[in-house]
Amino acid sequence: MATLLLSLPTEILHIIAEFSCDHDENEALLHFRATCRRVQAATRRAWVFEYFTFRKLEFSVTKLTQLKNVAEVPEFANAVTSIDIRGQCSEELRKSENAQGFLYPTRTMFMMKYAPLLACALQNLRNLRDVQFLTLGEANEASEDDSFITFSDIFAMVTLALQACGLRPRSLSNEPSDRCGSTGDFRVNDLSIMPTLKDCFSELESVEWILPETTKRRQAQETATHFAIGLSQMMALTTLELSFQTRWSIVFFKDIVEFIYLPQLKNVTLGALDCSTEDLNCFLLKHSDSLRSLQLYSFELLDGAIRDLLILLRGSFHLTGLTFDNVCVPNGTVNFPGVVTTDGMINIKGSREINNVLAKVLERVRFRPFDK
Repeated sequence: MATLLLSLPTEILHIIAEFSCDHDENEALLHFRATCRRVQAATRRAWVFEYFTFRKLEFSVTKLTQLKNVAEVPEFANAVTSIDIRGQCSEELRKSENAQGFLYPTRTMFMMKYAPLLACALQNLRNLRDVQFLTLGEANEASEDDSFITFSDIFAMVTLALQACGLRPRSLSNEPSDRCGSTGDFRVNDLSIMPTLKDCFSELESVEWILPETTKRRQAQETATHFAIGLSQMMALTTLELSFQTRWSIVFFKDIVEFIYLPQLKNVTLGALDCSTEDLNCFLLKHSDSLRSLQLYSFELLDGAIRDLLILLRGSFHLTGLTFDNVCVPNGTVNFPGVVTTDGMINIKGSREINNVLAKVLERVRFRPFDK
C-alpha cells in the first residue's frame, strides 16, 4: 500500500488531502500526512489552509501567545483570513484576580495584561478579512465604575488593535454566545469607540450586527448615535444586516436614517424592527441607486402604511430580491392576496417578477393605515 501511495502523482495527493479536509472529524488529514515525508510535503498547502485560515481568539495569555506564535511564521500568518473573538474573560484572569480579592478583573488591569499581547498577535495577519465577535458568556449588570469587563471592552481593545496594526477587515459581525441570551452588557458609552475607527472600517464590505437591549431611552439614544456615526464611515459597505434586539429599535433606526448614506449599499436585511413607514422609506430612498436586495423580517410598520412602502418599492428601485417575513401593522400581520407564500413569508427573485407581484398586490388591496 505504501508503494502504491508513493507512486501516485502529486496532483492526486492534493485531491486526497482536499477530500480529507472535507471529512476531517477524525483528523483524517493529519493521519494522511503522517504516512511519509513525501505525502507530508505534498499536502502542506492543504494542511495550512485547513488549520490556519480560521482562528479562535480567546483572552488568555496562553491563547494569545499561541496566536502570536502562528503570526510569526509568514506561511501561517498569510493563511489567516478569519478570527472569531471569544468575549468571555478567561478563567486564568479570573483566578489571578480572585486570589487578590476581586470578583472580576478591572478594566484597567485587563487592558494592561492583554493589549500588548493582542497587538503582537495581530500585526502580522495582513490577509485578515473577517472578524466575528461572540459576546460575553456572562452578562454583567451595567456599571459605570472600573469593576466589570463587558463586551464593549473586548470590542474596543480588538478594533483599536486592528487599527493600530493597519488592518482593514472586510466583514464584521457579532452574535450572542451559547451561554448568553443577549449581546451582553452595553453601558452608556459602550459604542463611543465606533466614530474613532474610520481607518479600521474603511474597507468593510459586510456588517452583520445584533443591536443590544438597553434599559433606558437615554442609553439607547447615545448608543444609537455612536453606532450610526460609526456605520456612516463604512463607505465601501455593500451588505448590511441588522437585528434590533431592543425595545428602543425605533430610536436606533431614526439615527441610522439621519446619519447614514452608503453609496455602494446593495443588500439590506432588517429584523425585529419597529419603525414608521416615513423613516423606512427615507432610508430606502437614500440608497435607491444602489439597492438590489431587501429583506424584512419580524418587522412592524407603526403607522400601518404598508401601501406607501409597496408603491415606493415598485416605482423607485431596481430590486432583484425581495423578502417579507412576518411583516406587521399595528393590528395584525400583512397578507399578500394572490401571492403564494410559505408560512406567511414572501420571497421573490428577479426584478420583473418583483414588479409583477407588487402590481398584483396593489391592484387587489387598498391598504390604508391600520387596515388588515
